Amino acid sequence: MSAFRLPKRLCNEISSLMARFWWGHKQNDRKTHWRSWERMGVAKYSGGLGFRDMDSFNSTMLAKQCWRTLTNPGSLSATIRKEKYFRRMDLMSSKLGWCPSVMWRSLWSALRLLKEGVVWRVGNGEQIGIWKDKWIPLWTSWRPSQVPVQVLNRAAKVAELMKEGKWKVEVLETVLGSEEANIVKLIPVSRKGVNDKQIWGYTNNEIFSVRSAYHLDMELKNRNKGESSKNASPLRKWSCSDENLCEIWNRIIQKLPKMEVEMVAMSMRKIWLRRNQLIFEEQFTGPKSVISQAIEDLEEYREAQRVGEVNRLSVIAGGREVKWKRPGENIVKINWDVAFDKKSLKIGAGVVIRDEEGEVLTCLCMPRTNIYSPIVVELQELWRAVNVCTELRFINVEFECDALTIVNAVNNIDENWAWYGQLIEDLRSMFSGVSIWKLQHIYREGNKVAHSLAKKAIGLDEELVWTEDYLEEVFSHVFFDKSVTSDYSE
Repeated sequence: MSAFRLPKRLCNEISSLMARFWWGHKQNDRKTHWRSWERMGVAKYSGGLGFRDMDSFNSTMLAKQCWRTLTNPGSLSATIRKEKYFRRMDLMSSKLGWCPSVMWRSLWSALRLLKEGVVWRVGNGEQIGIWKDKWIPLWTSWRPSQVPVQVLNRAAKVAELMKEGKWKVEVLETVLGSEEANIVKLIPVSRKGVNDKQIWGYTNNEIFSVRSAYHLDMELKNRNKGESSKNASPLRKWSCSDENLCEIWNRIIQKLPKMEVEMVAMSMRKIWLRRNQLIFEEQFTGPKSVISQAIEDLEEYREAQRVGEVNRLSVIAGGREVKWKRPGENIVKINWDVAFDKKSLKIGAGVVIRDEEGEVLTCLCMPRTNIYSPIVVELQELWRAVNVCTELRFINVEFECDALTIVNAVNNIDENWAWYGQLIEDLRSMFSGVSIWKLQHIYREGNKVAHSLAKKAIGLDEELVWTEDYLEEVFSHVFFDKSVTSDYSE
């Protein structure tokens, strides 16, 4: 199934066997099929049972082989296929050709699905066509909606929208319009000019998965034939996209205090349990008792949280190192952090540079706007810290932050597929060029100075820099860190 296209007749026979098994089948007795198998194959969140459509599943498995050829061109199978079927072009532009083998005909038929799901991650922009390629995170098309303007020709590349690692804002707004330009501004740009990369646009880790590709293929089929309203789940009365529904729900939740949000969550859980109790145990619980049980359970939950917090603090104090450590002799240590305010949706970043005595050499407070994800800010501030070290000619440097994801991503040598992976590639390039630089993780309790600077930056309108000085708000944290005795035994 992952190498050849199965005939549709065979796929239908397999589906028929599955249906007979599901509804019950004896040799001389045929059971009634109360629902069509197509309806049974609808996803669970849409009211079906999620049985696989064999034809779509076959396409998905073939698309997986195409993905391997695309992402691992140096493999033996990919090399042979390229030499035989698309020697002078890439896989995505390949043609079926004359008298193709059964295997290539099967794989080529699945390129339709791969082309639908693969999008570009912007690096230097030299391989991405502005108008023909998928590169803008618009969930409808991934392409600009406007027709090409005369400022740039139809074959223009994304590189023409960038200059020195930054977007050309005026050109963006002229070519794409203000709405799409605002979305493009959120896309991080490579400072080192790494190559563009094709990633999978329908998973959280941007790597192809059979599950996501299958659902994408089913969505395309329903879109082409026009899915009727009778196939929709009876629980989905309002016709809106998942993104819009989540946005409305988030806005409602953001306006509630934390204690009320906890009550809403506990009440929803109790309503769900009440529904299950009625269906499976035939026991009906009144609304008043549901609310009272939710209040009681919420109090128990809060008490357990208080006890757990006390235990956590005791474990932290006795089990793990939570204090900031002064660096060794002739070593500079840089700590940075990012703070996010959910109410104002603003992000602030803080960087502090200290010597072996714990004395502050430089600290920065940087408010950030037009940011899609805090992790992007973390990476950008690490890049800023690296540039500061280069400008000040610090040679032996230790970098510390409390974002373990960032530390692992930069220190890892494996290929990174994240949509912000161009920033990680930039940082890997910088760290590989200076072997004595060290990037390490520290818990939040040992990163209080940088965190306080980041929180302060949220309320600022412009970047602030101090040299051999710092804010009064962080004085206590700086003084405490200076009092910590260095431990060079580790």
